[in-house]
Parts: sequence; C-alpha cells; structure tokens
Amino acid sequence: MHPNKIKLSLVTINLNNLIGLTNTIHSVIPQLNNSIEYLIIDGLSNDGSIELIKQHQHNLSYWSAEKDKGIYHAMNKGITKANGEYILFLNSGDVLIEDISKILPLLKDKPDILSCAIHVETDSGSPILRHPIPNYTPSAIFLNCLPHQSTLIKRSLFEQYGCYDESFHIAADLEFWLRIVSNPIKYKASSFILSKMEKEGVGASRSEAHYQERFRIFKKYSKGIKLNLDTIRLVYRNRGLIYWYLIQKMRNNY
Repeated sequence: MHPNKIKLSLVTINLNNLIGLTNTIHSVIPQLNNSIEYLIIDGLSNDGSIELIKQHQHNLSYWSAEKDKGIYHAMNKGITKANGEYILFLNSGDVLIEDISKILPLLKDKPDILSCAIHVETDSGSPILRHPIPNYTPSAIFLNCLPHQSTLIKRSLFEQYGCYDESFHIAADLEFWLRIVSNPIKYKASSFILSKMEKEGVGASRSEAHYQERFRIFKKYSKGIKLNLDTIRLVYRNRGLIYWYLIQKMRNNY
C-alpha cells in the first residue's frame, strides 16, 4: 500500500477492551482496500487484546502496544503514524455500520471536516440516531460536539493547527474543534449513517474532572457567542456544569 494513494486512515485506540476491539476490527478489516489503511494503538493491554491485534497485523499498516498518557496521547500517536489524507478515529467498541467506501465520493470537493450521522447505544438497547451539526460555529459545537467516530478530519488540519491538547484527558476533542473554528474551515455535514458508538465513554461522564475540563474550555472559547435561541439551549444543555460551578463558588466563599 503506497502512502500517496491512501485516502483514509482508520485509527483505533484500545486499552483492555478485548470484546469491543474484536467488534471494531471485524467491522473494519473486511472494508480495507488500497485507499483505506487501518492502525491500532494499544495502551499495553493485559486482557488478550495484543494477541488479537497480532492475529490481524497483516491487515494493519501500523500497530503498537505500549504505555501511553491517556486517550488523546494515544490518538496523537495515531495521527503521527497515519498516511491518509483523512483520519477517522473509530475506537475499540465503536463499529462501522455502513460500507466506508460509500463515503469517499463525499470527499471529492475536499472538505476539511466531513461529519456524518451516528447511532449511539443507550441503556434500553435501542440506539438513538444523532445527526451532525449543520453549521460549524462555536455555539453549535458547544451544543453538540462532533463525534470523532463519524467525523473524517483532514490530516493537514492537525499539521496546521496542532494535535489534541493532552492536558485535557476527557474533552480534548471539544477543545480541538473550538481551537480551529475561527479559521476558514471547509465543513460538510452528511446524513449518511456511518458508525455506531458505544454508550459508555469518558466524554459521557459527569465527573469532577470532566466539569473542570469543560469549564476551562468554556472560559477560553465562549467569548463572542451572541445571545439567541442557541445560547438559551446552550445554557440548558450545560445546566449541570453551571450547577457545578456555582457549588465551587459557594465552597470557596466559606
């Protein structure tokens, strides 16, 4: 596989999620061809994941199994090793539910970001369909951060604006989208349902660490958002974060 011919790099990161990794691999490998490569970055699992990766290494353009500093450190490793014009992060447990080659024609006009629809698992067992944001604006991103499992990112964006900020362990993808939004980004949204995302994830948690990271991001990037219906929705959507902030203020005052 010649690097110059690769259109898309699929990157999976994994740590001790053998069942999830198995599902991801089985959804990806049958779809690989000369224009699509697959990379797996493992954080030195001890549950059999590495043995599974070795079984499929002949299908991989790159794989590693070594200690890392967290999710986004591993994702950044994938970026540095990827050869494709575009990168899709499909982490262990996430699966492709459509033929990935069907998405390639949507890249003919060279968007910087192509965001597709995604199914998200729920407690009930029936996934919900999540559509991509129609416009790439700060308020839209704050309301619905682009899911990396269904978003193709031009690799040159990382080269131009930097990779994920590893000081964020939970919300670095949100920080990245907001860091580049003020630039002339060519964004494209598609109703094509590309993947299914596992319900659980660090980004879905509402832990102290998560609130701290989101507050840092809001403080840095929320300036200039105009008061409108989206702002009201934004406040409601982040009522948990506001409540957390008020509790912190009260604690500091006593």
